[in-house]
Parts: sequence; C-alpha cells; structure tokens
Amino acid sequence: MTSAYDDIADPRARAEAIIGQMRLQRMEQSGLAVVDRSRLEALEHVANAAQDLIDQCWTRTEHGPVMLGRADLEPLADALEALGDAEEAMER
Repeated sequence: MTSAYDDIADPRARAEAIIGQMRLQRMEQSGLAVVDRSRLEALEHVANAAQDLIDQCWTRTEHGPVMLGRADLEPLADALEALGDAEEAMER
C-alpha cells in the first residue's frame, strides 16, 4: 500500500508530515531523531500498531469492557522491537 507521504524524500520532513511538528519536536527534545528511512519506517510501524490498538480498544468499549489479550499487543511489541533494531543499526 502506498502512502501520500511516500513522495517526501527528506526523512525529517516526512516524519513531521506524519506525526506533526509539535510531536516531532518533543521526540527530538527527548533524544529521538529521525535521521534515516529505516528508522522512520520503524517509527511509522510503531505509530500504526499503536493506532490499531487504540482503535480496537475504542471499538470494544462501545460494546462493553475492554479486555486485551496477548494477540492484541503483539503487533505493537513487534513494531517496538523493529524500532529497537533500527536504533541498534544506527549505533553501528
């Protein structure tokens, strides 16, 4: 699937377009920086997995109490692990 952001070549500009200027500034102030495409893609996966989890919770609360299982959290955990791998690759 292609995204409207695929045409933005500069990783920082792309990150700003995806997560917004204020959030990007907060990330940078806390020591996170989008400096290459693999790191940006890892951050995008984390953001997407987190949004999917939020959407699942929101849908479930409309029908009763929210009960999350391991399978609900695995996509977010996988995305966070990929982000960690991108961080390690950056340090090498």
